[in-house]
Amino acid sequence: MRDQMIDAARGYAELAMGKALGVVDIDAIALGGSLSSNSVIDRSSDIDLFVYVAGPQLTQDDMATVFGAKPGEVRTRTFLREWRTEIAGFDSNVKLFAADYLVGWATRQPQLDNHYLEEVESYDKFLIMASAEGSKVTAAISDLHSRKPGIVAELADVALERYGKSVFWAVYQWIERGDAEAASFACHDAINSLLCLAHLLGGRLPSSLKWRGSCRPFEQAYEGIRELLSEYLTGEGDVARRLQLLRAMEEVLRSKVRERSSSPWRLHVEEWWWSKLDG
Repeated sequence: MRDQMIDAARGYAELAMGKALGVVDIDAIALGGSLSSNSVIDRSSDIDLFVYVAGPQLTQDDMATVFGAKPGEVRTRTFLREWRTEIAGFDSNVKLFAADYLVGWATRQPQLDNHYLEEVESYDKFLIMASAEGSKVTAAISDLHSRKPGIVAELADVALERYGKSVFWAVYQWIERGDAEAASFACHDAINSLLCLAHLLGGRLPSSLKWRGSCRPFEQAYEGIRELLSEYLTGEGDVARRLQLLRAMEEVLRSKVRERSSSPWRLHVEEWWWSKLDG
């Protein structure tokens, strides 16, 4: 089904590029979402197309001419316009951006920030379905691919420097205050930090928040973390059990950190706070 959906998306994109000639300046049309990655495809999967315009924003008439978008179907958001449609029988979502939006995110200084990570990780997986000659979107994505190892290494060092007491200390503080609900929420913040770090240490950009909790990326990269993560995400344990699972996952990551001897790892020199959490 994946191949059928990709073929349908490419046919739609090429047809749209043809219709756009002399009407609007489309820089590129990319396929994103689960179809452009190794994510599982099932009945709930749809086609996510990202259209990047180099010139002025499209008018409603332009969108009707090029994409067949009907009045009332298009939803306007801060940085994009989008609408639902059907492509070759598959549910689809088309999103319209300015090309400079992608170029700006793809070329900026790496940041350990969820918005940056979501944008760049999605661009890294894009499949270009159609593009104009000299497309700056295609050039920016190609440049991103070439810089990816450096970006991942830089963010891993930043994460190793910042991760640790500042994340887990909140758990301890809420336990001390007797607020189990707040402590449980702080555990979720800690697991997000652990998973982000695990991706980076494994040489990959962290998945979007939607997919970051999936066990699949950790099956081979970190032997033993999948079962721990699965229990954490599906179990109904109390805060103490969640802390135990977090500690076990952190130990798995430590074995990987030892391979990066040049990186600071605060947990090695600030062991005292773990003893407080354990206590």
